[in-house]
Order: sequence, then structure tokens, then C-alpha cells
Amino acid sequence: LWDAEVEGETVLRVRVTEEGAVDSVEVVEASGYPAFDSAAARGARQLEYRPARRGGKRISVWARVPVQFTRGQD
Repeated sequence: LWDAEVEGETVLRVRVTEEGAVDSVEVVEASGYPAFDSAAARGARQLEYRPARRGGKRISVWARVPVQFTRGQD
């Protein structure tokens, strides 16, 4: 896709645990290119976040994460 100058966006739904790790990833808006969608999901599993808090206690949350695939400026 890179050589073909294809760009796209995948939107993920990511579950962040109380520890800030990602334990679930879902594609909620596909890019139209399975290679982009699977790469976005693989990358999201490697992310770490600061845990969300409610009332001072860490909680698990779902976050919406857009991932853009672009060649950028030449």
C-alpha cells in the first residue's frame, strides 16, 4: 500500500485496564484495507496509557483511537 501511495484511517475501540495496559481492541470503523486495520490493531495492543480514575480509584475504560495512515509531505 505504501508503494501505491494509498492512505486511510482506521478507528479502534481500545479497552484500557486499571494498570494502563490494553487488553482488548476492536475495529469500529474499517479503513477499507485489511492490512491497515490489522496493523492498527497490532500497534494499539502495544500502547500504554495512564489509567483513568473515578473518585481517586483506577478504573478500566474503553477509548476511541483513530489511526491515520498517511505518506505525509515529500
